[in-house]
Amino acid sequence: MKKKIPDSKGKYAMEKITLIFLGIVILFYIAVYFKKPSLAIAGLRTGGINFLRALPLIVFAFILGGILQVLVPVNSFSGWLGSQKGFKAVIFGCLLGGITPGPIYVVFPIAFSLLKGGASVGAVIAYIVAWQTWPVRRLPIEISLLGWQLALIEFILVLPLSIIAGLLANLFFSKVIFF
Repeated sequence: MKKKIPDSKGKYAMEKITLIFLGIVILFYIAVYFKKPSLAIAGLRTGGINFLRALPLIVFAFILGGILQVLVPVNSFSGWLGSQKGFKAVIFGCLLGGITPGPIYVVFPIAFSLLKGGASVGAVIAYIVAWQTWPVRRLPIEISLLGWQLALIEFILVLPLSIIAGLLANLFFSKVIFF
């Protein structure tokens, strides 16, 4: 059975990242406060309002991710996205990422569910990169604003990025224990 590998202090990387980010926020706040206290207070207020606006979506997205994890059998994604599928898993991850609607709060819980469900790291990376770079849902807007030629050029040029990212992730990180 795979176990998480703690760092030298016994804490996991996510806790470290959170603490580092908290430190950066505090440093920025102090710097802004000393420059102009009213800006620091306005920044806190704006951040708080944005947090309250995003909170319901974040909560619902994590609930959806949790429901997906218990609803879908643990190894159900390995048939389509598992490491034994290799290149096909990366391509399927790209296609899934391209058609997934929603903001980051929805996509990352889904990516987490895919990884927990047996998807290879390359397929999950391809899913995330494709969602960010060439979502099909964005094409109508791009075509209407930029024209079909430029939208098509952009779509064709960024498509290989998700495939390359997925293949590199499989090559270099397939042995990493995530859970």
